[in-house]
Amino acid sequence: MAFSLIDKNNKNKWENKIDEMIATSYSLSEWEANALKAVKILNKLLKDKRIEYPEGDHYSIGNVYNTLGIAHSHISSSKNILIHIKYYNYSINLLEKINDSNLLANAYNNLGSAYAQIGDIDNLKKAIVYFDKSSRIYSKLPVLHPAISTSYYNTCLAYSQLTGKENILMAIKYCEKSLQVRFKLFSGDYEYVDEVLNTLLSLYTILNDGDEIQKSKNRIKTIT
Repeated sequence: MAFSLIDKNNKNKWENKIDEMIATSYSLSEWEANALKAVKILNKLLKDKRIEYPEGDHYSIGNVYNTLGIAHSHISSSKNILIHIKYYNYSINLLEKINDSNLLANAYNNLGSAYAQIGDIDNLKKAIVYFDKSSRIYSKLPVLHPAISTSYYNTCLAYSQLTGKENILMAIKYCEKSLQVRFKLFSGDYEYVDEVLNTLLSLYTILNDGDEIQKSKNRIKTIT
């Protein structure tokens, strides 16, 4: 039996939703081959969504752009980092119009990660701005979101790459913020706090702060 126009449209929407889920899964893989598959699917989805939503579905299209950025972050190319920065910005511009907090915070964090990856001082400072925007959005949600700990920790890592005692102290501040969330949500589970605790130990070692070095070592011992 032939589909009616409404049935066909619903079928296309479901197919696009399934494709979006597959592409998201591919984009989260660190294998370049899967990232390339994700890009192919997502570019098709963008074309379909522009036809399906001529007025613009800001959430759906913003989500596709954000996922495109993630996929491109796993593709090795000297130009590729600029490509995924572009897609994160596209996503943010759309999501700000509808104020979708979760996805917007994620896109800001991803954008910060892209700038941090470049690694020079100016881009690390840009990264810190975007990580801060991400954590501020997460902090306004009615329920504590575990992703805020990632934004805090990314801020810590960015500050730790800048020279000067004041930047190391800022790194420590955000490392502690990340730990507070992880201890609260995951009850100090080693899997969730190990990396952050060891980063904190490294930061105090840079400062040559003997008392805090020992405290950090003791904290690590208590969860191992």
